[in-house]
Amino acid sequence: MTKPVTIKSFLPQREIGICQRVRELRLALKWNQPAFAAELGISRERIASYEYAKAPIRYSVGKRLCERFRVNPKWLAEGIEPKQWHIPIHSDLESQIEPGMLFSEAYDRFLRDPLNRFLKKSSPLKQAGFDVHLIAPLGAPLHDNYVWQMSRWVKEVFEVSPPELAEEFYADIQRACGAFKEKHKAEIQRFQDRKRESNLSSKRKSALD
Repeated sequence: MTKPVTIKSFLPQREIGICQRVRELRLALKWNQPAFAAELGISRERIASYEYAKAPIRYSVGKRLCERFRVNPKWLAEGIEPKQWHIPIHSDLESQIEPGMLFSEAYDRFLRDPLNRFLKKSSPLKQAGFDVHLIAPLGAPLHDNYVWQMSRWVKEVFEVSPPELAEEFYADIQRACGAFKEKHKAEIQRFQDRKRESNLSSKRKSALD
């Protein structure tokens, strides 16, 4: 790990720590300041002000850093490993973050709790050899989360399996889906009836308007 430099700053220690981790990451990657700054869409002077804790890091910059260099937001915000673990953030969650908000504030208010749940759920999969992207983006609605996970799991199995097993895998999925639908036939029918009634009500309301 890169040894932190001694910094005199008016910023709170929390912000200084985030700034030092940005410098640590750049040095570990062996990027110079101009190239690193350009990659983040900011000036060299701005990245220098961050690295020496002259200014706190905004969420927009922290987000770009995490995306471009596949950095775990938890590491950037708290210094907790693993460092290199890109975690996508769902637009529904990100839309709650105000423009210009500090990365630390956005993390504390909107990202920390769902991120901890995300990491707890994804760690066993990562240890089993699955790509972290098998997990839905952070903050995704529950339904979207399941759809995302299942589609990526199916894709992963197809990618790692020999072609001659594709038909068998496809048939197994068909059987599993059919068995599930048969097992929950009544619940599925009631749900479809409610959806149909809701759509009809919406159409009636639109007609009246």
